[in-house]
Amino acid sequence: MKQVKLNVRQEQFVQEIAKGKTQRQAYLLAYPGSKKWKPETVDSKSSVLANNGKILARLEEIQREIERRNSVSREAVIEQLRALGFADIPVRNVRASDKLKALEIIVRILGYDKHGSNEITEASKAAHANLVSAIKELSRAGQ
Repeated sequence: MKQVKLNVRQEQFVQEIAKGKTQRQAYLLAYPGSKKWKPETVDSKSSVLANNGKILARLEEIQREIERRNSVSREAVIEQLRALGFADIPVRNVRASDKLKALEIIVRILGYDKHGSNEITEASKAAHANLVSAIKELSRAGQ
């Protein structure tokens, strides 16, 4: 597959996102002039850039390369987190706080914490509702 061509700033933005930075942090690093802007403006611009087709394609390329190098797929990570997040606490001797953390990570990986996604399906809405309910229930449990 042919590598997506981006300008220097776009590539830096994608690289920072791939390293785990938030969209805002990545934008501020890639576009230093934006440090003078209001946070809402940075958030808006970074959101538009993050949803650009070329940016999304390049991020996917980077993620595939990381998976290939590490021999770990996103699906395998999610499966392990799912097993922990939905484990039966007494049987598996898993603390509620561990379950909560695993569910929070799943929410971030799957993008359920992001607002305004154009590709929200009924299945993803139901999955999101289930995860939110599980997180709330664990929070009420106090661990």
